[in-house]
Amino acid sequence: MLKPLFAATIAACLVPQIAQAKPVMLSCAIQVDGKPVRFNVSPDADTQQVTFEVVASGFIRKYNGSFTSNEVGFGDGDVRFSVNRTNLAFSRTILALDSVDRGQCHKMVAHKTAI
Repeated sequence: MLKPLFAATIAACLVPQIAQAKPVMLSCAIQVDGKPVRFNVSPDADTQQVTFEVVASGFIRKYNGSFTSNEVGFGDGDVRFSVNRTNLAFSRTILALDSVDRGQCHKMVAHKTAI
């Protein structure tokens, strides 16, 4: 009786499981003309998308992301953003101006909700 139950338990453990990573919420900032510009960034590796918010204006956009072991990249044809997955360094590249602004991100604490 125990052998079939034990075998079934072992078999269930050997079935490949897909790891689901929880989306992370990051607060990022760069310096532009000596003033901080803040962004909220939420990369989601499962959907390959990044939600991006400009804090000052409330502008929110969802981008398709490029997820590597070292970096999350996103943006459009004119502006590219990247977050280093190890040290959370942040960069914004404006291609037309050949300009790169660098800053830092920090993990945000998600608020627990009832729903």
